[in-house]
Formats: sequence, structure tokens, C-alpha cells
Amino acid sequence: MNQSVNGCVVDETTGEPLTSPDVRLYRIGVAGETCTVLNEHGCFSFSDLLEGEYSLAFYDQNFVPRYERLTLAQGRIMPSLRIALRPGGLLSGRILDDKQQPPERCWFTLIQAGERRGEPGYISDSGDHKVSDDGTFCSPPLSPARYFLRFAGILRKPATVSQTNRVTLLCNSASSIFCIPMLRTSLTRRASTLNSARRSRVCNYRFHLQSGIPFAAK
Repeated sequence: MNQSVNGCVVDETTGEPLTSPDVRLYRIGVAGETCTVLNEHGCFSFSDLLEGEYSLAFYDQNFVPRYERLTLAQGRIMPSLRIALRPGGLLSGRILDDKQQPPERCWFTLIQAGERRGEPGYISDSGDHKVSDDGTFCSPPLSPARYFLRFAGILRKPATVSQTNRVTLLCNSASSIFCIPMLRTSLTRRASTLNSARRSRVCNYRFHLQSGIPFAAK
């Protein structure tokens, strides 16, 4: 007998139904996905599903992604789900060199700090995100946590190996704008195949995003 999965999605803060999130269902170990849209009440339904392990994912540009692991088995009826999505914080800004020029190419990654097996460290990352040609960037929605922000890219102008340039990073979170004074990093070679006149850069920064509290540089 085939199974079904249904439920409703709400805002964790207000309890109001949401209609904008993208809902996707993945069967574990099987390629492909099944997508659906929420109705006017924020409800969804997947029907005619085979038994097995599934991952149910919810994505929205204003909310932290959420994932639910489900097991569908014969003779077991899956109860209706109530999915509460948490509003996410966004880290945005612009990265420039000391000549006020954006890098030629640049990517950034957000790595969440936490504990793994009782030891402090980094537990997850957001993947690589490309910085725009004008140097502006914006993170995916973030949950309250401590993060390690890493930029890696190639400067637009040549520089000597021994030179240390300055990078100005303007961050915008919770409608507050902060200027982090001149992060300094030494220039290093990215790969031997690069033009010898160019150098790559990795720029790291730690910050703490708290719910309801404007972001502040530390």
C-alpha cells in the first residue's frame, strides 16, 4: 500500500501560515526529487509514495532551511506535520581592496561553529557562494550561531609576494551597517598555473549572529 505525507508550514515567530517556501521530497538512496507548492493555507501533500526512507526539505529566501527525515512503512500512517520555519539573519556587504576595487574573482563560505563529539570546532558550512562583480555579497538565511566567514579570490591588480594589502569589509545585518577596519592578510600564490603577476587571497573573519540582536563586529 502506497503512503502519503502531508502537513502545513508556519512562521515560527508569529505562527502565521507560509505560502512562499519551496517544498521538496527526496527518497534516500534514489536519485531525483519531488516538488510541490503550498496552498493558501500553507499546506502541502505528497501522495502515492513507496515505502522507505525520505528527506523532506523546506527552502525560502527569508527563512533558515529545514530538513525532516521520514520513514514510510507498511501499516503505519504518517501523521500530519506542522513545520515551523525560523526567520533567518542575512549577512551582506561589499569587499574591496585598498584601491576601492572589487576582486577579479571571489567566493565566500560561512562555517558554523559548534561542538562535535564534545569537542569545540566547526560543524557545518554553507558551501561556496560567488561574490558579485562589483564586490557585493549576501549570505543565505542563517540561524543564530557563531560563524567563521571566509573569502577566497584573486585581486584585480598585480601585487608583489611580500606586500600586505588591506581589505575593507562592509557588513549589513538586521538593517545595521558596520565597517570592519582593514582586515590584513598576506598575499599568497593560488596555483602555479595562475599568471605570475596575480596573487590569490584568503580573508577570514569570525562573527556571532544572535536572534533579535543587531550584528556587531568582534
